[in-house]
Amino acid sequence: MADASCTLQAGGTVTTVPVGAKIKVRYEFNTTTKPDLALPYAVTIDGKVLPEHAQKARALDSTRIIELTVAPGSQIELYLNSDALPLFRQNPVYPVAAGNNDIVVRIKEKTGPHPERPPEIGLPSFQCGKDGKVTEIYNTWLTGNTWMLVSHRYTWEEAQTMLPSDLPAPIQIILRRIYNGLGSETMYVDFPPGGTAPAFLMTIKVGTQNNVASNVSLCQLGSDVLPRTHPTAYIALFSAAYSVRLNRLRITSGWRPMMGSIAHRAGLGLDVDYIGSSTVSVQLNRESLKATGTTGDGANVSAVERNLYRDYQQAKDDAETSEKELANALKLVKANNDPAQAVALTEAANSKREQADARKKHLKELRKDWDFQRNEAEPQITRDLRHALSTHPMVSQLLDPWYMDTNTRDTVAASPNEQLSGNEITHNNHLHITVTLHSMP
Repeated sequence: MADASCTLQAGGTVTTVPVGAKIKVRYEFNTTTKPDLALPYAVTIDGKVLPEHAQKARALDSTRIIELTVAPGSQIELYLNSDALPLFRQNPVYPVAAGNNDIVVRIKEKTGPHPERPPEIGLPSFQCGKDGKVTEIYNTWLTGNTWMLVSHRYTWEEAQTMLPSDLPAPIQIILRRIYNGLGSETMYVDFPPGGTAPAFLMTIKVGTQNNVASNVSLCQLGSDVLPRTHPTAYIALFSAAYSVRLNRLRITSGWRPMMGSIAHRAGLGLDVDYIGSSTVSVQLNRESLKATGTTGDGANVSAVERNLYRDYQQAKDDAETSEKELANALKLVKANNDPAQAVALTEAANSKREQADARKKHLKELRKDWDFQRNEAEPQITRDLRHALSTHPMVSQLLDPWYMDTNTRDTVAASPNEQLSGNEITHNNHLHITVTLHSMP
């Protein structure tokens, strides 16, 4: 059977001859705030989820495309983000009806508050290929309102099914308040005395959620933002804080729609920038590590450490240069065919090797000195909280101004935050936890 043909008429109208047996439908995503965002999705055709998506959501890959082949007359919709998880799937978005033409839906993320909800795909434009086949082109948006629609709002009933049997009762009380719609930006948790530990009051403050406010039209902190973070994130954070007897902490971000990785957008992440105990308070900030002068918050970075860090980074560059020079010298030795040059080239290579070895030794010594200075000055409560979180079974990732552990479940030790990569720099002023995907329903 031949493909459909088309004719462009005056005024841009299109006459089609529907003779194709199957229709291609392609969704193209442009997630402008993070081009490689691993956005979860599931596809429905005529109201039924595709078998390959039934038990587990897929995630957008580097192509940023979802491509389908359907019969004419099919109705196609997407589930996105946490709403793509099998137990939820409440708000399908970007519906299209397959007629006789191929379809392309171009979805571009758009920041700022916008009124449309649910998202509409609007009317198509038409494109005729060289083979005469028509393609319907739809252009639409992925806004903060859409993100809110496809981000599951957890209920207290759902949270109750995830509570560990040994979770202290005061933490259960505060979780019930969160998932029933917290009415304040400050939470107070009373812990009774236990064993040799005295009673204490934990104060939890929630900072202004600027990303949400800037991108979602109507979204209340207590009723809409906080309950969109997965219960296990709060369980892990509050349990760890209780175990090390923190009496103050500030949460700066949980669920948010249009910043960073999928962890926060799917409600799997929490950020904390301030913690305190009965004896000490710590602003989790080491931005001044790379400062050239004395500017910035230097409370957690001494001048001695900053100088050691700078020497260590220079030594890394020097060692890398020496390795390249040695490699080039060895290439000259290997490529040489002139016996008269052999001795000189070999001696030059040996000299480069000695220099490279000396610089590697110097680098190792500077790294040891920086490690010691950094660890010696780190507040004990940050070490205690990190240990409690990294060993918590619900936590899969722990990133903070001192250390980066992208997988707390493996045997690889956390690495110092050298503030070199984008992810390291992002986490130089707060602690971030990601709860394990295994905890997702």
